[in-house]
Amino acid sequence: MNKKLNTSAIQNELSGQSVFFKEKPISPAIEKQPKESVESEVRSVREVRDVRDVRPFVKRERKRHPFDIYRDQLEKLQQMKSEYMMKTGDMKSMSEMVREALDIFIENYHNRTERTGRPDPTQRTERTEKRPT
Repeated sequence: MNKKLNTSAIQNELSGQSVFFKEKPISPAIEKQPKESVESEVRSVREVRDVRDVRPFVKRERKRHPFDIYRDQLEKLQQMKSEYMMKTGDMKSMSEMVREALDIFIENYHNRTERTGRPDPTQRTERTEKRPT
């Protein structure tokens, strides 16, 4: 038993008589009429409030690096994180807060050393940090 393809039905479908594959009617080109007044094209400008400068977005690569912090610093970060979440309803990671604080510290450090002209105050002298035994 051989099945034969109904070619006339396929031709009807492809020729535009299909319910599913209808050709879109081509609409005549509408001539654009020249605008009479240029003044009508000008939009009114709404008042803009002053906005503080925003740092340009720069995608920075993150590098994982362990640092030791004091217990009280960690507790304060956790407290700040929960306060931020209660105020805004958004999550903010402690890592993000530390990165922001580090950016502020670095910026202030450079401004301070440029202003004073002193050498790096964080350089260690011959004394070493006392460690608990």
